[in-house]
Amino acid sequence: MSHKKLYFSAIAAFALVATVFFIAGQSDQPDDPDILPLTATSESRISDTASVEHDEKVNPVSESALPPQPISPPRPVRAPEEYRLSESEEGNEPEVSTVSWQMEVGDLSYDISSLLGSSLYEAMKKYQSESANFSFKAKYFPGMGYFIEEINGKKSEGGGYWTLYINSKESVVGASQYIIKEGDLIKWNYEKR
Repeated sequence: MSHKKLYFSAIAAFALVATVFFIAGQSDQPDDPDILPLTATSESRISDTASVEHDEKVNPVSESALPPQPISPPRPVRAPEEYRLSESEEGNEPEVSTVSWQMEVGDLSYDISSLLGSSLYEAMKKYQSESANFSFKAKYFPGMGYFIEEINGKKSEGGGYWTLYINSKESVVGASQYIIKEGDLIKWNYEKR
């Protein structure tokens, strides 16, 4: 399951749980007249306390302490259109959107299909787990993302490092920031500068 799909599933689950708890809290209001239901307004609370003279159980509440209107349950969160899953024609199973792209490392070429919305780093990690002829190592730098240190056993060392080219142009972003698009040509060149 992709990170984005998992993220949106978690948001939907949280919204559902919050709504259930909100509705349950609305239905079992206590019998204590000093505890107001969430739909009460400050005017009704003040008129309730005004009718009870000298009752020490009732504490007047200032208008600013009460909600001015009923509290609404959280609205459902909806994923952006490009990340939504469409229903397949063969049944109710969701159809996962993918992009096809090519990656070149030295003389090797790889045809890869990744989930729509994946970063280059995420797509490379997934491909590495599925392929016996591709490997890489990366180091994380806070605030910058991942730096590719090794591809297929060739390490960045001695003044040489892996340079990322996207569609024949040297990239200005790193592998963890670039989102793969349909038909991309990703090239890793080992260069010394």
